[in-house]
Amino acid sequence: MTNNNQLFRVKRATYVAISPKNRLTLQELKPKLRKLAIAVYEKFPDLSLLLLYGSQVRGNADKYSDYDVLVVIPKAEESSKIKKEIEKKLKIKLHLTIYSEQAFKTFVITEPYLKFWFNEGIIFDEKSLTRELNKPTAKLGYLENLEEAKTYMEMAKKELLNKKKAAFYYYKILRTSLMIKYALNLNYKYEDIKEIEDMKTTVKKIRSNITMKKEDLKKIKDLAEKTVSDVSSMMATIGENESDLYWRKTKARQ
Repeated sequence: MTNNNQLFRVKRATYVAISPKNRLTLQELKPKLRKLAIAVYEKFPDLSLLLLYGSQVRGNADKYSDYDVLVVIPKAEESSKIKKEIEKKLKIKLHLTIYSEQAFKTFVITEPYLKFWFNEGIIFDEKSLTRELNKPTAKLGYLENLEEAKTYMEMAKKELLNKKKAAFYYYKILRTSLMIKYALNLNYKYEDIKEIEDMKTTVKKIRSNITMKKEDLKKIKDLAEKTVSDVSSMMATIGENESDLYWRKTKARQ
C-alpha cells in the first residue's frame, strides 16, 4: 500500500487498499456497478487495474447484455470459478477478462479493441497501467484482427442457407472491420460507429428469436464485405511502427 492509498471495506472484516481517486469513483457508481466493482476488489485485493465497460456502462444494455469487466493482476489466474461466484452473488451475466500485467502490456499494442473499451469505460488504475494506452497499435495487431474477420467471412459463406447463423458471422465481421477502420483514424468511440447503429434492427434479430429475412442478411453481408475491402486497402498504405518491433522481440524471447 502506498502512503496515499486508503483502506476500503469490501465486506465485514475485509478491507482492500485503494487510491483516493478510485475510492471516489466507487462512491459515484450506480448501485449495481458499484456492487460489481466491490465484488471484484474482494476477489482480487491486489489488482493492478479494473475496467468496467460495455453496454451496461454506456447505458444501452438490453436483456441479453452481460456486465463486461477487465481485470489486470500481477500474475494471471483462472477466471471461470471467480466468474461463477460473482454471477451467483450479484445475479448477473458476467463477461470477465483477466490479464497478467505482462499480458496486458502486450495486448494493449496488439488488440485495437482495448482502446475502445478504455475510451468508454470506468477505470480503476492502481498502478498507472493506463499509460500503456499511449503506445501505438502494431500493424501486425491490425492484420491479425483483419485475418480473423476474413476467416469468419469464409464461415459465413458456408452458412448462407442458415440466414441467422450467416448473419451472426457477418455481424462479427462487421464489428471487427469497423473497429479497425475507426481505430486507424484514431477514433475509439463506439458511439461514432454509425454503421452498427444503422444495423440495429438486424442485430436485434440476430440476438433474439425474431425471424431473419433474406433482405436483412443481404444488407449486413454487403456492408461487411465492403468494410473488409475498405480496411484491406487502408492497411496496404500504412507501415509498421515501434510496437511491431517490441512485439517481435517479445515473441522471440518466448
